[in-house]
Amino acid sequence: MLAHRTGLPAAEVTIHADAEGRPMVTACPRLRFSVSHRGPLAVLALSGDGSRVGVDLERVSAHRVTPRMLAYTLTPRERHALTRLPPRERTRAFHAVWTAKEAVAKATGYDLASCFIRIDVALGPPGDLGGLTYGQHLARDLTCPPSAWPITRPAAPLPGYATALVTLPTSQEERS
Repeated sequence: MLAHRTGLPAAEVTIHADAEGRPMVTACPRLRFSVSHRGPLAVLALSGDGSRVGVDLERVSAHRVTPRMLAYTLTPRERHALTRLPPRERTRAFHAVWTAKEAVAKATGYDLASCFIRIDVALGPPGDLGGLTYGQHLARDLTCPPSAWPITRPAAPLPGYATALVTLPTSQEERS
């Protein structure tokens, strides 16, 4: 895919990390990408205009949704919102928040552990999976208001998976 987008032979496509650890194609710095894989599936997000992208794909599993995991990965507001959901919806909503945070980490270059405590993903009213199945939602950086990023929920490639995509527009410095 990267060879196709750059017009280079695949053997000539080289990748390096930028200052924040995000992958970049050496010969085409405005081509940004993010990759995630789980089991037999993989997703790729590409941006040709220099916008930073982050994508995540996770298998939805009730085994991950433990009190310890919730305390470690969710902000107090997210934990409160999750407890208001019916029990059968909590696992999917948890993975919606998790994938959003991981996508933000990939796009911003934040380390994932700091995203757990500094990024807050809005959950909607009870009964609608927090509104986090498809469409757009907002992730906010609690340490740097008013930073906020729209999270897009592409349809998962298979049932039982959750996905998230975030695109951050290029800053003035990056456009130069």
